[in-house]
Amino acid sequence: LTDEYFCKTIYDITMDATKAVISSVEEIKNGDAQAYEKLIYGLLMSGLAMQMLGNSRCASGAEHHISHLIEMQPTGLGASSDALHGEKVGVGTLMACKKYHSIKDDKNISWIDYPNVDDEYIKDFFGEELSDSIIAENSNNCARGITAKMIEDKWNDICAVIDEIPTYEEMLSNYQTIGAMYKLEDIGVPEEKTDMILEYSPLVRNRVTLMRLLRAKRR
Repeated sequence: LTDEYFCKTIYDITMDATKAVISSVEEIKNGDAQAYEKLIYGLLMSGLAMQMLGNSRCASGAEHHISHLIEMQPTGLGASSDALHGEKVGVGTLMACKKYHSIKDDKNISWIDYPNVDDEYIKDFFGEELSDSIIAENSNNCARGITAKMIEDKWNDICAVIDEIPTYEEMLSNYQTIGAMYKLEDIGVPEEKTDMILEYSPLVRNRVTLMRLLRAKRR
């Protein structure tokens, strides 16, 4: 949508590392040494990919924005969590996975031109302490200029990418296999905060994600 730089080599490194870990879930659960090697390999290669790119873009998306939002404890969220960053990211991954697949399967979805984010909208949710930095983060909005037609023209391509993401049920099975936290309640955040978190979390980083793009979804 924005002609953002994309490196196939970095993509392959990240995907190979991810697949190595996912394929070893059962062995990780059983404490297999080679499976732990694959897990560490995955961590190292994702770190290498980020260094090659010069930022965290290739290993940080909506799931990290969800974690960051909870960690910021904005006034409007009315919730906090003492869970580890990785545990929040894990829960965020499942939330994003479920949302993305539901959007792909929505046959009635339609779009508007990407709307401006009003300063007062930010202030009302993030509160006095955080709002200035969030407003500054979004001052040169990465999604500005994305039109409904641009999204519609690329929608099949976007859906093809979503198809590469494991289903929520597949991901949940992996989490439960290794005993990982998988829902907001596990990290001390009420489940009824889900919609609020999905709505506001894209604003914590000025990056185009499908979660941010959903602001252009026709209500």
